[in-house]
Amino acid sequence: MITIMRTAVCATPGKRRDALAFANQLAKHLKEKYGQTVEVLMPVAGNLDRIAWRLNYESLAQYEAFVAKASADPDLIEVAKGLAIFLPGSLHDDIWRTI
Repeated sequence: MITIMRTAVCATPGKRRDALAFANQLAKHLKEKYGQTVEVLMPVAGNLDRIAWRLNYESLAQYEAFVAKASADPDLIEVAKGLAIFLPGSLHDDIWRTI
């Protein structure tokens, strides 16, 4: 099992609600278009202006196939414009595997 964790930090204090709305819009798009379940997470301590998305795949090959499809999706590219609400350079991806 491969788990992808993407985190980002809201660019403007007080815009957490907007960031959460965007995060859920993105998750909804991925579910409707690709059948991909995306969990949206927020921390309970530390920097509360962070948002995380978690996606699970059976293999890296499955993840790579998804990335290839999503990269060419004009609707997703349009939705992704909402990433501007996050601090530039704060987007961070981790790829984990179950052992």
